[in-house]
Amino acid sequence: MRKTDLRGISLVRNFKELSTSFFVVIFLFASAAAWQVSEDCVLSGTVSYFGDSNASGLSIEAFIGDQKVGSCQSQDGRYQLTIGPDDPATPSVREGYVEGDPVVIKVNGYKAGDFRASGGIHSRALFVSASDVSNLTTWGKIKALFR
Repeated sequence: MRKTDLRGISLVRNFKELSTSFFVVIFLFASAAAWQVSEDCVLSGTVSYFGDSNASGLSIEAFIGDQKVGSCQSQDGRYQLTIGPDDPATPSVREGYVEGDPVVIKVNGYKAGDFRASGGIHSRALFVSASDVSNLTTWGKIKALFR
């Protein structure tokens, strides 16, 4: 009868189990890091447009620089705007936010607020009034009060 040395087989099996465990752990860490980076920036709250705090159908847009990165419509004086994260694989194209980016919010083309982008859900009240609109004439401001 021939005796078989099982120590070599045992070492190979241990190495396979160890390497499999290592790759599983690396995959879990990479998945967790990717999930954190890809978290949307969600803004929600109320919107007041020239004194109307129940307006529906207002165009609400988010801009980083000149690039529009999100938009939505108001409903009964409320809004929810989602800005996705920027894709690091396309550095020449800006699709979303990078943590800390300055974001300008516009309501029907008028600046209504700004903030620094970050992942998660944030509450912001947006206001546009006649005194905020610098390019209106005096008569235009008076008319805007009665919209």
